[in-house]
Amino acid sequence: MSDINSINDALSDDAPSMPNPLSDEVRLLRGLQVKETGDWHTMAKVRELNGADEEFLAVLGAKDGLSYVDYMTAILDRAVISIGSLPAEGICGKLILADRDMLYLAITKATYGVEKEISVTCGSCGERQNFILDLDDDFPILRPEEDTELQSPLVVRLAKGDCEFRYPTGEDTSYAMGESENTPELNTMMIARTVETDAPLEERLEWARDLGIADRKKVEKAIAASTDDLGPQLGAVDTRCTACKEELPIMMDWVSLLLG
Repeated sequence: MSDINSINDALSDDAPSMPNPLSDEVRLLRGLQVKETGDWHTMAKVRELNGADEEFLAVLGAKDGLSYVDYMTAILDRAVISIGSLPAEGICGKLILADRDMLYLAITKATYGVEKEISVTCGSCGERQNFILDLDDDFPILRPEEDTELQSPLVVRLAKGDCEFRYPTGEDTSYAMGESENTPELNTMMIARTVETDAPLEERLEWARDLGIADRKKVEKAIAASTDDLGPQLGAVDTRCTACKEELPIMMDWVSLLLG
């Protein structure tokens, strides 16, 4: 991250040339599999957001009861062009959460370039100032050791033996949040949605409820940790106030980074 004030002198002689936002490709961590063929599609193409998208998202964001997950899925459905040879419309919800993060970062870069200017007010002195985020350096991408690692099921050792789970997707998260009234119900829904079996959802829900507490904790922990440290590392960007020199951590989420 660069402090804009500190680079004014370097830019005073010549006006900065702004790169044109371009559509871009990004290699996903897992991608999507076509079950009929077994083929995996891991290269996605995105485009920049435009005025029409801004108007659409403003209307969407005013709707009551819209979850953060569904709002972000709507952004993906508009700005992701394709995933491999698959048209992206309607399938972005099937991506694992880390791959969704990969796409958000790619859309941000396609829209603004590698550098994005943000405005921040210091909590200590109240001074408002501008900073430039370096989207490569400030949000590093961590990948699994093996390219195909996330394409295999997640194996959890339970009391009665090993059990396979798939990595949770945007659809799983949205459905579980909409059907749950508390955290235990949410955990039951996520376990039932992600266990690898062809059984109907009601049977999977009963199975998840019948699991012992220790086994449930194992599954919850494994699912939560499965991709926590993978993909773009979005969090606080550490800097200092240019006026009072106090630490000024900047907290970011995808909406504030992409649309702020």
